[in-house]
Amino acid sequence: MDMSKILITGGAGFIGSNMAEAFLKKGYAINILDNFSTGNIKNIETIKNNVSFFEGDICDPSIVSSAMKGCDFVFHLAALRSVPKSFGDPTGYEKINVIGTIVLLEEALKNKIKKFVLASSSSVYGDNVSLPLKEEYYPDPISPYAISKLNAEVYCRMYFKNFGLPTVSLRYFNVFGPRQSLENKYAVVIPKFIQSLNLNESPPIYGDGKQSRDFTFVENVIAAHESVLKSNKANGKVFNAACGNRTTVNELVQKLNKLIKKDIKPKYLDPRPGDVLHTQASIEQIQKYTDFKPQTTFEQGLQKTVNWFLKHQDYLIARS
Repeated sequence: MDMSKILITGGAGFIGSNMAEAFLKKGYAINILDNFSTGNIKNIETIKNNVSFFEGDICDPSIVSSAMKGCDFVFHLAALRSVPKSFGDPTGYEKINVIGTIVLLEEALKNKIKKFVLASSSSVYGDNVSLPLKEEYYPDPISPYAISKLNAEVYCRMYFKNFGLPTVSLRYFNVFGPRQSLENKYAVVIPKFIQSLNLNESPPIYGDGKQSRDFTFVENVIAAHESVLKSNKANGKVFNAACGNRTTVNELVQKLNKLIKKDIKPKYLDPRPGDVLHTQASIEQIQKYTDFKPQTTFEQGLQKTVNWFLKHQDYLIARS
């Protein structure tokens, strides 16, 4: 039997590299397309000899065509991804996150792709006060990043409805785990806090720390991808990919202090534009249409993440 092949765009990034590693172990052949704008070659160091790598941009139809040739499935993770950064470059975010998605959808049609899975974001809900967040809620994005993700979702649904391309959009909720990157100004909260505590510095909290997130360990997102791959009932739909719980940022600092055996108080800064106050997913829909079950609790994921970062200290050095 021929091995099924998956193209992972953004496969040298934090989530993409974890995804590539996991699906290789499950027996899939893997193609990776990445332009290294945020991905890093060291993320795929251990698997680079077992995957086919294509360096290039998702907005370039010729490289996309080469990377997708012979593939059965597409996991589209490549994107510009920072909410605060998106305010300074709305057109860049629209170009990569929307035009890039259209280029991939066009090629997916030509290649008769059996399932096209888009990595979307919980940010499309905006500051929706009704928790847990359900897919049928009216989206109200409050950042250029969130708008671009919602637009990409709408294109996926349109390609399913009009052309029969089996697409699924997964709204990720605050994914964390090994290999998550640190950028000086826009660092993601969990690696930033681990870095701060490791250096005996106060972790920076934007706002009062009472904001909460449905932090989702990367293994749970991988499980969501596997579950939609196996279900034809999922086609054309949008699902939350999360655990259905939430933790405040203040609680996160306490938990990390405990794990790293420190007792360092955070420093509170002004809230950032575009940051929503609370996220918590309803996972009823994905469980209705697929066999998805969260694999790892928040605490287990946090322990694994801390262990990994303390073992790989080079990842705790911020990239500018």
